[in-house]
Amino acid sequence: MTDVKHLLSRTYKIALQTLNYVAVVLIFYLSVSVTADVVARFAFNHPIPGTTELVRLCMVLVIFLAFPYTMHEDRHIRTTAIAGHFPPVVRLCVDTFAFVLGATLFALLCIFASKSAWTSWVVREFEGVQLRVPTFPARLAIVIGGGFLSIECLIKAWKSFRLLFGRRYEQKDEKEE
Repeated sequence: MTDVKHLLSRTYKIALQTLNYVAVVLIFYLSVSVTADVVARFAFNHPIPGTTELVRLCMVLVIFLAFPYTMHEDRHIRTTAIAGHFPPVVRLCVDTFAFVLGATLFALLCIFASKSAWTSWVVREFEGVQLRVPTFPARLAIVIGGGFLSIECLIKAWKSFRLLFGRRYEQKDEKEE
């Protein structure tokens, strides 16, 4: 059982890292394309056609592909102005509730975005004036990112729950022996 758990955990982390690497490549592309567009606009008074449409598409991809890995690594910004004053038990209760709520919201996002992604695939939906960009990749990124975020919130909720109640269960087991 431990081997299966380790394999699933490793596969999950590799999937998150892969999505993050794709986001990093897109960030590099964004920086180069926006810089080239600004230089072309300034030097030749003519922007590169389609840059705006591609930047808009890439921003959605970057956010939804990178956020699950960021959350997995606990590298996101977290405000503790209020929760920092709570006792540890209350903080764990708040964290557990927040992660369950997050898992629910991201699962709903994933479900509803999947319908939109499928529709954009079926009707071959495009966006843009200067450059026609398919919307399916961005909509699919929302589905994938939302799914992984929901899973990550469930994992974090379980960890918070175990921290909250784990000590009590361990104490009961010791008393029974």
